Amino acid sequence: MRLRWSLALLLLLWVPTVSAHPQFALSTINRYGRLVLMPGKLLLDYSLMVGEVPASQLLTRADTSGDGQLSQPELDALYAELRRAVEKDLTIQIDGQPLTLHLRQTQQPPSRPVAPATSFAVELSAEATWPDPGEAHQLRYEDRADLPPVGEVELRIEDSPETMLLETRSGNPTTAPDPKQAPTDNVPTLFRQFGPPRSLVSDRSVTVRFAQRPSPTPQPTLPWRALLALATLALLVAIPLVTRRLLRN
Repeated sequence: MRLRWSLALLLLLWVPTVSAHPQFALSTINRYGRLVLMPGKLLLDYSLMVGEVPASQLLTRADTSGDGQLSQPELDALYAELRRAVEKDLTIQIDGQPLTLHLRQTQQPPSRPVAPATSFAVELSAEATWPDPGEAHQLRYEDRADLPPVGEVELRIEDSPETMLLETRSGNPTTAPDPKQAPTDNVPTLFRQFGPPRSLVSDRSVTVRFAQRPSPTPQPTLPWRALLALATLALLVAIPLVTRRLLRN
């Protein structure tokens, strides 16, 4: 019995855990998106985590001068190429209409030698807006960026104080959404996939339904002047009553 428990504990310690934070892998390019939904607006933060093996190939190719040192223009060209690859095949739709995304690089890479090749990250961000009449919306997010070798592809969805998540699904929904569906606290917000799509027609999208959070109903309150007047009136009524009782006694 003790041996079985020891083996079970060993297996639990051996099983690799999946981090919910961006991380590097040795031989793949991992991708992590963070989508924040607001009324009529969204924010997207996107991280490319390039492992050592693909980094060696990319850095060697980017060294167009062949001197073994990546200059600032060479690095800028490499990062811009990766940004365009993401921008080309990352699509977001709101209520069936595509949104135009203009990703911008949020960090400036310093010049570096080609070797030894070390992992590096490309940090991108974008904003997009649309007319919002205050109704529920359906968003479809799909990341098909051609950046092999594909590793972990993750999307984290966040609401805001003004919005609430109604429903999230992996893949294109096959049933029509229920407009009367009430929000719950169990809506999945983290979606992970591993490796490239199985085929060109495989659906790796994420669908999100969200709406504006209803404004809290204000509680009726009496003005402080009315409360003061009521207190004064009660005092004026109470004083004669107390005085009469004292005189009787």
